[in-house]
Amino acid sequence: RRGSVVLCDRWVTDLRRGPAPGSRASLAAERLAGRPQVIVLASAPADVIVGRKSERTLEEAVAEQADLAQLIAEYDAAPGTIGLVADTSGAGGDDPLSALVATVVAATHRHRSERH
Repeated sequence: RRGSVVLCDRWVTDLRRGPAPGSRASLAAERLAGRPQVIVLASAPADVIVGRKSERTLEEAVAEQADLAQLIAEYDAAPGTIGLVADTSGAGGDDPLSALVATVVAATHRHRSERH
């Protein structure tokens, strides 16, 4: 509200996938929390994700990334919201977190300049 950039690893949209997928509670939580200005999918190949989070199978990682890509597209199509995908694979030696932060900050500044 004060023009700050706040990054968080989770958002209420995670409730769409669990603990009760399809629950009306997830929609209520999204209405109460409101939409973020920018939402980003930290994207990497499924095998990289599984390497980082070994509790997931390759199939689960692929399905989750597809679900999240759909969410990002939904948010990007909504007025006043930016949906982005940031490469967090670390390819080319880039620090995945730095790439993610840079993507968010650039999009936020672009959005602000478009509004004024």
